[in-house]
Amino acid sequence: MAIMNKITLHSNAEAMTKVMPRIETLYYFVYELAQCFHADEDTLDSIKTGVLDNQILSTIYLKYVNSSGEKVAGVTINIDWHKHKMLAKTDSGKSISIDMRKSVVDNIVGWRKYIVVHIDTIMKQYGVVRVKSKYNYRESITSVESEYKNALTIMNHVLSTDSTPDAVNTNLQRELDNALKTVLTNEKMNGEFVQRTLDCGDLEEVSVNITYKKHT
Repeated sequence: MAIMNKITLHSNAEAMTKVMPRIETLYYFVYELAQCFHADEDTLDSIKTGVLDNQILSTIYLKYVNSSGEKVAGVTINIDWHKHKMLAKTDSGKSISIDMRKSVVDNIVGWRKYIVVHIDTIMKQYGVVRVKSKYNYRESITSVESEYKNALTIMNHVLSTDSTPDAVNTNLQRELDNALKTVLTNEKMNGEFVQRTLDCGDLEEVSVNITYKKHT
């Protein structure tokens, strides 16, 4: 089970600011996002091991599946470790002040409550029964076979052998397009697919993407 030192939220407005190292802020941010997005305990374990304890994970992908095994939504959390390292070396970026009256996510961004409502609505409307997880490791790790094998052992992960393309719910395509375009930024077209990226504020090394087939 994932072990996370919970931040105690305070109602007293006086002197309730904690200065966190950047890596710790990054961990809480990604962990809290995954919780909001209904990641399971194994995924939360992996985030602690692969972000805070060992800087292994570059991508956490959450796939929302209905009872027919059809993908009805997906969320991707990306970490740019090179950018993180560069920012952590600067005087202004090595630590981040957190208002202890709010979660780390709500300190960094203002969109959490909106996107969570959309995801919860979609999960109910389309009968999501499971949130599956996939991961990418840092390229510097996967490019060296011995390091890759060691990382798999540390993470307690196994390589996926499933190459079957995700089935896409066409009704959801329209639902996502209508709901998400009001809160997401930086729309990009890649063939018939739309990718919308959430701004992660001071945590410039993190991006949250939602990619789905454009409904026409």
